[in-house]
Amino acid sequence: MTSSLKPWTLFVFLLFLTLAVPTQVFAQRSPLIMKHADSLAVARKRGTLLLVGRVHFVHDSVNVRTQRATWNKDGDVIACEGGFLFTHPSGWIDAHTGVYQKKKGTASATGDVHAGDSARTYYATGEYVVYDRENEVLTMPDKPRLYYYDKRDTVLAGKKDTVVDTVTVVAKRIIYNKKESFAEGHGKASITHKDVVITAEDMTYDRKEDYAQGVGDVVITHEDIRVSSDRMNYSKKNDFAEAFGHVKVTQNEMVVTCDTGYFDRKNNWMAMKGNPTFDMKSYHLTGDSIFLTLDSTGRSMKSALVIRNAHGTQKEDPKKGAPGSVTEAFGDTLYAQFDGNKIERLYVNLNARGFFYETDLEAYQNIMNGQRLDMYFDKGKMDHAVVSGTAQSIYYYVKKDRTVSGMNEATGDTIFIQFDPAKNAVKKLRMLGGSTTPSSGRYVDLEKENNRKKLTEASPGNDKMGSAPGGNPGPASKPKAKASASGTKDSKTFASRKIKKKLQSKE
Repeated sequence: MTSSLKPWTLFVFLLFLTLAVPTQVFAQRSPLIMKHADSLAVARKRGTLLLVGRVHFVHDSVNVRTQRATWNKDGDVIACEGGFLFTHPSGWIDAHTGVYQKKKGTASATGDVHAGDSARTYYATGEYVVYDRENEVLTMPDKPRLYYYDKRDTVLAGKKDTVVDTVTVVAKRIIYNKKESFAEGHGKASITHKDVVITAEDMTYDRKEDYAQGVGDVVITHEDIRVSSDRMNYSKKNDFAEAFGHVKVTQNEMVVTCDTGYFDRKNNWMAMKGNPTFDMKSYHLTGDSIFLTLDSTGRSMKSALVIRNAHGTQKEDPKKGAPGSVTEAFGDTLYAQFDGNKIERLYVNLNARGFFYETDLEAYQNIMNGQRLDMYFDKGKMDHAVVSGTAQSIYYYVKKDRTVSGMNEATGDTIFIQFDPAKNAVKKLRMLGGSTTPSSGRYVDLEKENNRKKLTEASPGNDKMGSAPGGNPGPASKPKAKASASGTKDSKTFASRKIKKKLQSKE
């Protein structure tokens, strides 16, 4: 009974060893067979044969074809000079010359190299390629290009069609792992997909995840949008990019800079943090973080949200003899709404502060302060504003000759200010008081203040006379009455003389 089990046990053990040995080991042990050659000659080098004419070698599932080959039988190496066609179950390589090393399981090809797979999911070109058969890795160090093909079935006009989506990888050196569908590009690398182009010093592309990463002078362009950074990740599947370090975004007249940026091309939004700045035509925004949305076309600004330490500036250049203007707003949160890249509304919340002035009267800054500030614009010019929550405002009146005639101060729970965009002046002002902040207003006639100041300065003992530049009285300040002890005494003497005269007349 025992002796009859021994042969069976030995068979099972040998079968286990057979299954445990990797297939590649058998491939290396299987012989390299010359299937055909028109002529064969022995070379001077020992163990080397010269083969000419329709040369065909077979090794396991590998086929090598050429018109001229040198076969080193001892080293199991075939050097092909008359063309090189290397085929294997998962693909092929075609080139001017090539070498197949059976023991190493590698094939190298030189001169106008073309490579691909039988399923046509990728195609590669270059001047030199090394293929690692065991790991299914292509290394291309000379003028390489790698093309990925994704086939999708679609229905157009009721007819079924197959659309091929292509991703192109270019670099000085490319390493492609077919097994993992993963490519590395080193040295001036680029990835192109439709109208999206990414360039960097070094890049990787994971085909399974449709995910690209770039390092070193990274630039991504899409139509008129350009994003540059030190490092970037891009999801082709989600059309989403992350940029890190010295980030800069340009689109037409828009320029955005930050330390870290996120860009959703599918949903047309951008988010920036780390010293972000936004500039577009005459608009400038800064804060701790900025969130931008674009219109459905992705070409025009729709809105901008600035969170914490928000600061917004709008500058209008002088036009047709009219002075330019500057509007600035500060607060915890700032929201700007645009139409055709022109601002429509500016909203500032929490500790809102704003001012505006005309460039030829920079010293006269019209002020709007409160907990909340809403500013509305018409064709880029301020139309009206609402200041709420402990509201305060100061407005200067400017005459046609560009002199400042007066100043209006207002406080209240809410202040409504209506502007005349054509004249860039206040048209109407209305105040509402509350339980904590009753409404109040004060008008200061700056021309009278200026005249009084001139008279005071012209009085005896004052040698100097002057006024603000351009004849303007200067920003309002409360005049201080000047009196001396002698002046007081003289006025009392004059009053006593008048009383005496009245008494004498009655007598």
